[in-house]
Amino acid sequence: MKSKKGSNTNKKPHPMAKSKLSGQKFVSRGTGLHIDSNLYSMWRTEISKGKFIDLDRMRPFQSFYALSDANPDQKLKDGGLEVVPGFHLYAEEYFGFLPDQTSRRVAHLPHSTKFKGREDTWILNCIRKVQRMPENWTPYTLDTAKSQDLHELIQKSRRLVTEHDKMDYIPIQRGDFILWDIRLPHQNSDANDSDTIRSVFYHAYLLAEPQEINIKTVKDILKSRKTRDHQPDFNKKWTDIEKQGLDPLPELDTPFTKMLYNVEEWDVNVGDEIISRFGNLLTDKHIAFYKQYGYVVIENMIDSNICDQLYNQILSHAKFCGCDVGSLMQGGLITAEHWDKIGGAFGAMVEFFWLPIQEQLRLDERAYAVTSKLLSETWARNDQSFSCPFADRIDPRKLWLYNDRVNIRVPDAVIRKMQQ
Repeated sequence: MKSKKGSNTNKKPHPMAKSKLSGQKFVSRGTGLHIDSNLYSMWRTEISKGKFIDLDRMRPFQSFYALSDANPDQKLKDGGLEVVPGFHLYAEEYFGFLPDQTSRRVAHLPHSTKFKGREDTWILNCIRKVQRMPENWTPYTLDTAKSQDLHELIQKSRRLVTEHDKMDYIPIQRGDFILWDIRLPHQNSDANDSDTIRSVFYHAYLLAEPQEINIKTVKDILKSRKTRDHQPDFNKKWTDIEKQGLDPLPELDTPFTKMLYNVEEWDVNVGDEIISRFGNLLTDKHIAFYKQYGYVVIENMIDSNICDQLYNQILSHAKFCGCDVGSLMQGGLITAEHWDKIGGAFGAMVEFFWLPIQEQLRLDERAYAVTSKLLSETWARNDQSFSCPFADRIDPRKLWLYNDRVNIRVPDAVIRKMQQ
């Protein structure tokens, strides 16, 4: 059978240097609890202790497409996204009560905060699975008044978690689009005790206004797209693994797709038209849920078939790279050396940025419309819970793409059996 141009058929695996992990067992673990912004310096970038530059990165939200269904058992760890619901409302105030500790930072990412201090132990009991919003959900009256001390703040945060616990649990499904606040503590679960592989595709946006904040990042991303390199702030180790064995990326052949990559200046009339068609995917109730808990699930945003296609493309290219992770569910075997060809142990991240279906979904208008509408109701409003020093310069219709990876979390039982 004749193979398609660029497909995996009859291709040789991508050459990689011999791994230092030869003979070591494969492990898969979560990310650990962290926040996707520096809560000691939200609106400046701290490049070293006490040394700042103007803010050089701003994603208003983190978000992903679910490529697999979450487990229906709320108490079972399934490798999925877990958060501290509602903490975004108190995050800046919380860290204002605590001494500035460089050890909290993720060293290679200045736009991040992690939890390590003894005073953070309470928060570990407040971690919950993300879930769909029940139809009968009604908002809780939020207490956003300034706290007198750390104890009062913690009590407020715990009350919101208690409200979250009262909801009927409705697990996320493949095809759902999940957004969360850049101040919300979150992690991939520290275990996958389910019997299925958990997989997501991280897909988010950058502010295009004020332009100076993200202009360098979007230029780097566009440059990377042309060569299928990985952008500079990700590990260079895997930067070449998508240069062979894949079909060409979709063309940037419409004004909208060109504006997403800053090939053309934003025409807000195009944005308005897209939001008018797809903005109703994000309801007022979704917005209220997001404001209360710092995350929201948009149900059935994309068809489950496209999720399956991307998931299969991930497995196919992983096999091409020398890691047949898809075989594990049928009794296959991989080692740390195999996994090292596609990613590291941290968070079960797979360093694929440029799979054709990833790019197809990035250029889809629905996620843009939902993100833009949510931005118009949060950071662009500059209210008490979303205070931003440049809110008057944000145009929520003007967004650029932030390109990110995929995730594959193998069930722990499968790994244990393989290691035996």
